[in-house]
Amino acid sequence: MKKISSIFRGITILYFQIICNADVLSQSMQAFNQDNFANAKPAILSFAKSDFKSDSHFSIGCEANDGTMFFGNYEGAISYDGNNWRKIFLPNNSSIYSLVKTQSGEIYAGGYNDFGVLKKDIYGKYVFHSMVNQLKLSNRNFENIWRANSIGEHIILMSYNELIVIFKNVATIISAPKTFVYGNQIGENYFIQDFEKGFLSLNLSSKKLEPVFPASYFKDEVTTAILPTKVLYEILIMTRSGKIFLGNVQTKKITIIKEVFSANDNDQLNCGIQKSDDLYLLGTLSSKLLWYNYKNNTLSYNTEFQDVIKNNPIINLFVTSQGDIWVLKNNGLNFLTYNSSYQNIFDKASIYDILVKNKKVYLATNQGIFYATLPNNNLSNHYDFKAIPTLKGQTWTIQSFGDDIIASHNIGILKITDNGYKKISNPSGFWKLTPIPNKAGWYLGSNYNGLYLVKNKNKDWFIENKIEGFNESTRDISPDKNPNTYWVCHGYKGVFRIRIDNDYQRVESVENYTNTNGFTSPFNINVHNYQGRPIFTTNTGIYQFDENTNSFIPHSTLNKVLNPQKNTRKIFETKDKTWAIEDDELGYFTEKGLVFEKNLFLNLKGTFNKGMESILPLDAEKVLVGTHNGLFLYDTKVPKLKTQPLTQISRMCYLISQTENELPINNTNQELLIPNGAEVVRIEFAVPQLISNIGVQYSYKLTNTDKEWSNWTTNPFKEYTTLSPGNYVFLVKSRNLLGVEAKEARMVFTIKPKWYQTTLAYFIYIILTAIILRYIYLSIKKRLENEHLKTRNEIEKSKKLIELELEQLKLKEDKAQIDKYTEELDRDIIVKSKELANYTLMLSQKSEIFQEIKTDLQELKTLLKSDESKKKLFEIYKKLNSQKIGNDFIEIFDVNFEKVNHDFFKKLKSINPELSQRELRLCAFVKMDFSNKQISPLLNISARGVETARLKIRKKLQVPHEESLSVFLEKIV
Repeated sequence: MKKISSIFRGITILYFQIICNADVLSQSMQAFNQDNFANAKPAILSFAKSDFKSDSHFSIGCEANDGTMFFGNYEGAISYDGNNWRKIFLPNNSSIYSLVKTQSGEIYAGGYNDFGVLKKDIYGKYVFHSMVNQLKLSNRNFENIWRANSIGEHIILMSYNELIVIFKNVATIISAPKTFVYGNQIGENYFIQDFEKGFLSLNLSSKKLEPVFPASYFKDEVTTAILPTKVLYEILIMTRSGKIFLGNVQTKKITIIKEVFSANDNDQLNCGIQKSDDLYLLGTLSSKLLWYNYKNNTLSYNTEFQDVIKNNPIINLFVTSQGDIWVLKNNGLNFLTYNSSYQNIFDKASIYDILVKNKKVYLATNQGIFYATLPNNNLSNHYDFKAIPTLKGQTWTIQSFGDDIIASHNIGILKITDNGYKKISNPSGFWKLTPIPNKAGWYLGSNYNGLYLVKNKNKDWFIENKIEGFNESTRDISPDKNPNTYWVCHGYKGVFRIRIDNDYQRVESVENYTNTNGFTSPFNINVHNYQGRPIFTTNTGIYQFDENTNSFIPHSTLNKVLNPQKNTRKIFETKDKTWAIEDDELGYFTEKGLVFEKNLFLNLKGTFNKGMESILPLDAEKVLVGTHNGLFLYDTKVPKLKTQPLTQISRMCYLISQTENELPINNTNQELLIPNGAEVVRIEFAVPQLISNIGVQYSYKLTNTDKEWSNWTTNPFKEYTTLSPGNYVFLVKSRNLLGVEAKEARMVFTIKPKWYQTTLAYFIYIILTAIILRYIYLSIKKRLENEHLKTRNEIEKSKKLIELELEQLKLKEDKAQIDKYTEELDRDIIVKSKELANYTLMLSQKSEIFQEIKTDLQELKTLLKSDESKKKLFEIYKKLNSQKIGNDFIEIFDVNFEKVNHDFFKKLKSINPELSQRELRLCAFVKMDFSNKQISPLLNISARGVETARLKIRKKLQVPHEESLSVFLEKIV
């Protein structure tokens, strides 16, 4: 027996080295329908080694007050704040098998021969602070701490050989009777299994173990979970073999109430947690997650878990304060959230239409029609979809008319039942049916090629006839307010308005609107019914038809809410919301808000079937959405959290010369200084309490740099480059897609100035600046004085120049007067020269006449005989001699000629001083252009004598041979 016990003890120790059994939260949970929860389909996130960069075998989980998660593994532990995974090491690099949050909110961790507290260092990272020396246990070999619990101010650590009870920094050692197997707290009580003594309870006052259930009840069973029930004094004990015991700690009675595994199952139960009053979640070695309903004593198994967690043993489970579940596996982690705003409830086909009828949901897909019973709790229950038998291929729409369900399929129009379908048309390729107003049982069948009249008489569906006169595809059709009139939109040909005769045999008229009548383009136009009227959505906004102008005009209200630059492909109204798809983004707005809310559905962008988008609101808060990826159920209700989450600044660093330096963001006693020259300042942030809410967004602002808050972004960090020296306050806030906002976080920091940017430097700069300014002032003053003197001198100089200019102007005026006078004098000289010439010529002529008369008188004297006659003749001759022209005449000529021709004779004398007076006069006559004949009497010489005299003058004046004397003399002015 002793050998068997030793062997079993060894197996038990080995088992606990592989797995660490479940921790349980005893905090109160919100009441929840047990069956619904067990069948609920949570959102499941998977985390692998590539995410957390650490050992992937996890044994224990724990949550801090701020939502930060801790997970123990073979390398120590890792923390997760929703964005960042960070490693935590023990000094001896041992594994961490136990984690617990104390009453004060501290996180205790236990490893091999060491335990202590996980606290943030000055850089914001969690580090291990050992308490072994503080509690004077450094020389004690207690090996691995497998379990850790906190009851009030007591911390209970369990190893195989002993319990360490810490109270007010005093450690009490309680040795195991044989070997401790498993221990856990239920409320204020602590229960532990010993291999030899069975189940014991710890009396915290006396620090002694008291018996509860003897070991004989268990027969070598190894406990993997001790969990509470809602009945006082009753506990559930779960063992590795799958047995579930119900024990009453007051009456000391214990019975087996359930066996999880059958005799043929090769499996073992590794862990269990309480999810709510009567609902427990169990994890097995074969990767199964089982729901155990204590009230009904039933087990249920959800296949969605198995698809994600398959072939990966479940080591432990942990329930967060928000009710989400972490699955700790042999290789990785899974996060199961029931707080997600949506569930993917069907993923086997692409969805084109949705119908809810008779408490069932029907899906028109590319692989036929699927249906499932609609649960009572739309968000929590499991949908078990089944396909309509034998129906395959593309189904476009599924509609309800009276008690009948009609599907429009690629093969035709079908009447649907759960057991199959009935084809009611020979023609194939139908989009949908549209009821004809005021004609009961009449429907328009929209076909790939035109329209058909479809009738329903006494639940007998049939096609009456094809409506002639219009053969375009009629997928997008909407009735007009006018009887028998319909709007049909074509993706490439614009909008048609068709009028059909009253018997629906033929289309009577067709109007085609393309890029005229208000539209800018015929492409991508869709027709919808809004507030009882047809509206038209395009790439350039939303329009309505104006009958008065026969044109399309912008819809004022919708174009304010929806972006006219985006194409709105679908729009419809419900009781309190208007739903729309805008450029492949789903959203809604209300009449009060008139704000298009689309953040909740951003994960669906790019997944809709264009032109066949399917949205079906179930009530005021829940809506079904069909996509390429299947069917999603969304809850638009904003959750109310017990406490408002807090945004955290998780890390801060700066970069200099490609070297990253962390900053002490957790040191409240020291100013946060960043050296000057930091090329990049990086701030990381997170909001751990919103881990379960997919789509966390952040907005931030840096004082002295940003005037407004930034746009919302999913990036959990912000980088600033080359910040100027100064004091800064960084603010960051966060929210999830449902609109739950977390409190903002702030960080104050300073960019240090360089030596030349310090206060002393600035003081020196001020002094130097004052000196320089004084010097500049004096220099400027001196320069101004010099400039003033220079200016004054220049003014004087300018004044003199002006006076000189005035004098010159006056001289110019005088010169002008002189020139005018000279001009007049020249004119006068010319006149006088002419007069002188005329006068001289006249004298010359008179001299000739006198000479002729004298000659005639001499001839007459020889002819006269009487004395008296001779005497009389002599008297006449005497009178003539008294009037003889002589030297007086020549002298008068000389004087007048000199007046007319200034210094003429002097200039001739300067050429040849030997010129005689007669020669000078001859030159004067030649200059006056007198001929030799005219000159001879004036000089009392013959004409030949004049010619001879001219030759002599040419020689004396050295007149060139080729130049005449008159021309030479003319040049002498």
